[in-house]
Amino acid sequence: MGRFMTLAESEAYYSAQRREKELSRRVFNRPAQITETITANTYPYKSLDPSTHEIRLLRLGDPATIGADSNYVLFHLSLDINDSLPQKDKYCYDALSYTWSDLHGDSDLTTTILVDGHNVEVTRNLAAALRMIFQHNKYMFVWADAICIDQSNINERNHQVSKMRLVYEKAERAVVWLGEEYERSGMAFEFFRSLLRHGVKDTLSESWIPWRSSKDIVNEVWAVIRLFRRDYWRRVWILQELKFAQDATFFAGSESIEWRDLKRVQKLLWDGSQIVIDMLQSTEVGHMSARLWQDGPNVVEIGHGREPEMSELRKLGATLVKYRRKDASDPRDKVFAILALCNGSAKDSIIVDYQWDTSSVLFEATIFALEQEQDLLIICENKDHNTIIQMGFTILSEENISEHEVYSATPSIYAKDDLCLPSWVPKFALPPARQRARVSEWCQSYSLPSSSAVIDDFSSAIIGSKNNELFVSAAGSTKPDISISRESRMLSIGAVRIGTITEVSSKTMPAFVADEYEFSLVYEVLREWFLTFSKYGGIELGGPGGLLDLVLLGGLYKINIGMEERKVWIKEVLTDLKIVVQHNRMLKAEEEFLRLLDDIELEEQLLYDRRHAAEVNILGVTHRCKDRSLAVLNAPEIQFAIGPEYAQVGDIVVVLLGCAVPVVLRERNEGSGGGWGIIGDAYVNGFMDGRAVNEVELGGRSKEIFDIS
Repeated sequence: MGRFMTLAESEAYYSAQRREKELSRRVFNRPAQITETITANTYPYKSLDPSTHEIRLLRLGDPATIGADSNYVLFHLSLDINDSLPQKDKYCYDALSYTWSDLHGDSDLTTTILVDGHNVEVTRNLAAALRMIFQHNKYMFVWADAICIDQSNINERNHQVSKMRLVYEKAERAVVWLGEEYERSGMAFEFFRSLLRHGVKDTLSESWIPWRSSKDIVNEVWAVIRLFRRDYWRRVWILQELKFAQDATFFAGSESIEWRDLKRVQKLLWDGSQIVIDMLQSTEVGHMSARLWQDGPNVVEIGHGREPEMSELRKLGATLVKYRRKDASDPRDKVFAILALCNGSAKDSIIVDYQWDTSSVLFEATIFALEQEQDLLIICENKDHNTIIQMGFTILSEENISEHEVYSATPSIYAKDDLCLPSWVPKFALPPARQRARVSEWCQSYSLPSSSAVIDDFSSAIIGSKNNELFVSAAGSTKPDISISRESRMLSIGAVRIGTITEVSSKTMPAFVADEYEFSLVYEVLREWFLTFSKYGGIELGGPGGLLDLVLLGGLYKINIGMEERKVWIKEVLTDLKIVVQHNRMLKAEEEFLRLLDDIELEEQLLYDRRHAAEVNILGVTHRCKDRSLAVLNAPEIQFAIGPEYAQVGDIVVVLLGCAVPVVLRERNEGSGGGWGIIGDAYVNGFMDGRAVNEVELGGRSKEIFDIS
């Protein structure tokens, strides 16, 4: 087995590669240079009593001074005994929620604090958080995992992590440390205060403050977006920490805001989303405006200490998929951190145990989802470049490998983990940047994309949305037919073959870093897809099964909107498409585009005034296809599919019995273990409503058993 990273090393690995991608953009997702760090403090920890749910708390010593000479004190508290005390005698404490890494992605233990007279090494970010907390109140008690848990004691760590829910549940509140002041975060808090006082329209208007310009407004919006994109919001542990907290206060530098006010801010933005879109769509931040209500606090929920109802407890497989883009210092926490959110059977079957290696944790979690929950969607992931290579396959054409996928430039710490997992076990341990969107996520969106719908992480639910049912069901009402061999790690599964891929587009829809995009790349892909589509007789743009419906993964005619509203939306999109085509009409293919858009009237002035907004709108429409290719199938009639990026001619597309989404399989040679490998999920025109399995009953197709390795 390969060496597993320490907590500090893995936090640096994840955070630094995001920071490199967002700030430098020179080498995309290059792992940070990992250096050996001290993982255990020299503090002489005394054993905790697990029978009374004992924890450690931190307070300032005497004298209670803040600064380099601060002396902290650790003491033990039994949560059970504390609960039995009269209210006036109870210890009240705050539970810290934070990231180990700072704004530079540095999670090394490079700062020393004094605890009971002993030097204890912590990260700079934790030291800054403690300074802030005790500046607000010198006499408070705080729980902070890196200090209050003996990280070198595996047994204690296992027990304390399994009781994390209790720690936050019993705390008076969660103190959330978003980090120090940077990227104009102070300006974001000013924006919040303005929203709460004046509302969305006045806050985004130049007129009510004479010296305020449109540039000031854009800078304020950027400040909010960047605050909502900080590393903290990607932590998988915050799902549990905040879900079970009584309340929360959010700090960034010297600024703070209460949870109730932060949620009110985001609800104001959501309720006024059309105003936001209209006022920002022609600015440089237009394509990002949806992040104002889809990121940040919208990715978490404060439970106010309430016991979750049965309906709120989730299945393990679906929860892993939903939160796979969350981050963790230790990749095993991608599973362990969500167990408290899952139903009892998952918590009973998957035990928090840091003696398990990452591969074993992911392997057991996937088997549980398949066997106990009958959830096949867990295995439907769009594999990235390195994973395809690690599976033993070659890439026929590397012309379109996006820069953010060149992981092989630096050795991957997780390479061995990747290689020792079969293709049916998702690589949840990989960094968030390598966790790609799934067809099933977009096929539960009951709204058409707006001109600001460009987001990296679709796992954020729209505020107020409660309907998460899929509007596709490729396998109809069939049940999974699976058999798993733990010894050979082979998944034998019943499926119906749709067809073989006969042609794949040479260009794939690009995925962009959040605050950067180059529309010409999207346009080139659209142009090639249109030529392929029209070559095989698919000339309809806006009708059912047309190109627009295809890039929306069937959503155009499945979502719950009226006929007139759909017509208006289609016309708006086609108008914007005509605007961008007109700007590119020097190419011959654009004449074919324009002939299909003859019915769309376009004012000359609109051609120039709306160009940027039109590009943003088309970008939002195509966003569901990012990191995907257009494939042509012989099914046996010609069909079109939006498939995984690395699908290639000769791959087959099948419907797994009991699975709502088709998958692309590739046959392995004997040297790679034989069987089939999963390349990714797909949307196939005409086969998303059970057609393949229905044709089995009619004798047109047959069930097959595929051995997936």
